[in-house]
Amino acid sequence: MSGSFPGPIYAVCPQPRSPDWDAFVRNLLYVHSGGQRYVALFTSKDLAERWVAENDPPDLTMKPFGFTEQDEFILFLIYLSEHGHTYVGLDPSTAAPTAFVTVAEMLRVVRGS
Repeated sequence: MSGSFPGPIYAVCPQPRSPDWDAFVRNLLYVHSGGQRYVALFTSKDLAERWVAENDPPDLTMKPFGFTEQDEFILFLIYLSEHGHTYVGLDPSTAAPTAFVTVAEMLRVVRGS
């Protein structure tokens, strides 16, 4: 598959990761801004681990999950789009504002179109 996969891209979820897409997406880390909820994605494992270390609720085992394959990441983005997610938040932190990107734009970049 051609394109410019910027991966790996990391999501944060309870471990072990559910193989079921519905359960996986339902349990992902979300960020809130302007009254909206967005799936949080990280451009490095270090950023995802830092977020977990600073914010992990004690009753959950949140850990980074890396999308290392372009095809799997595309399926994930398509799933988000088909289930009402318009934006993802990139590299959320308490030190800087979160960058929001549309799922459609992320798909375009990853597919290289």
